[in-house]
Amino acid sequence: PEMARALNAPLCAHARGGCGSAADAAAVPPPPPAGGHPFPATAFYLDQGLRRLQRVATSMRDAPPPELWRGVRSLRLTDGFVAYGYTELGASSCTTQLRAAALAAVGPDALLLKFSERQGGLRAADLRFLSCYPAEAEHVWPPMTHLQPTGNMEVVRLPALGDAKFTVVEVEPRAASARHTM
Repeated sequence: PEMARALNAPLCAHARGGCGSAADAAAVPPPPPAGGHPFPATAFYLDQGLRRLQRVATSMRDAPPPELWRGVRSLRLTDGFVAYGYTELGASSCTTQLRAAALAAVGPDALLLKFSERQGGLRAADLRFLSCYPAEAEHVWPPMTHLQPTGNMEVVRLPALGDAKFTVVEVEPRAASARHTM
């Protein structure tokens, strides 16, 4: 988490509240004095690597897309998000494990993003082969991925997590364009 924060925080520093949840925003360090990224080459190669792995995953048209989840805590849905979505400025991690995503979101205003990946559409980079914990089935979207709500939204309770309440919003990931950034 610390390395992810160090790489993502400068990408998100100019966004209202930073990347991800309010809890993440509180932990985001200020941008470096020069205004640039403290690890520019690392950020560049991470972005390029994720995009290459994303192309590999997207080219696997025979395999159905995995069901991916991302848990976000302390984030209230706004009309703007529901209508227009948002562009994640940093890399965005998700998992095939609903429980892991839900644990990341437990708390007030718990939000679960369910990624709707159409057959043949964009897919996240599968990082299991790089992980110390491959069972967590981590997938990552590169920086500047736009998440567009599909209109499917519901409030659910998960008894396995003490009857915790979550708002589930289905989103369709898209390659961001200048009009998607806010």
